[in-house]
Amino acid sequence: MKEFEVTKVRTTKNENIVMFDIKINGVSIYGCMLKHVIRESDGKEFDFIMYPTYQGTNGKYYNHVYYDLSQSDRDLIINQIKSLL
Repeated sequence: MKEFEVTKVRTTKNENIVMFDIKINGVSIYGCMLKHVIRESDGKEFDFIMYPTYQGTNGKYYNHVYYDLSQSDRDLIINQIKSLL
């Protein structure tokens, strides 16, 4: 059984980005990001959950951690974040 708990939410200067910490099945992940994007071509809106990353020596970015989330998992987490804002 999956357990999600958003433990801390921080707003940023960019109104489309919220930083948050989450605990998934008892493991804490710090520095996650929720980004709200509006596609210019059709105006469709999306929310992306991103894990903390680091930049490799090749200039590419890599996740420190990854946990596969279903759409219902993402919706649950996004609702928790919004309730804490």
